[in-house]
Amino acid sequence: MVAFNNYDIICVTESWASPCISNSELKIEGYTMYRRDRSSVRDNKGGGVLINVKEVYNTSENNTLNSVKCEAL
Repeated sequence: MVAFNNYDIICVTESWASPCISNSELKIEGYTMYRRDRSSVRDNKGGGVLINVKEVYNTSENNTLNSVKCEAL
């Protein structure tokens, strides 16, 4: 679906990602991936967000959002 539609930005909520899932398992070729796993959920299930942005765009993560008690990128 991603390859066919050629999206610039792909946002995923409820990724259920956890530290035991590597970036290589989630990254889409040709995109820069940013992720925020939910750590406060029991057994690391539920929550989490991912953003994939085409590598042609100059992007960076806003680290000031790290202090917010929510899943924000």
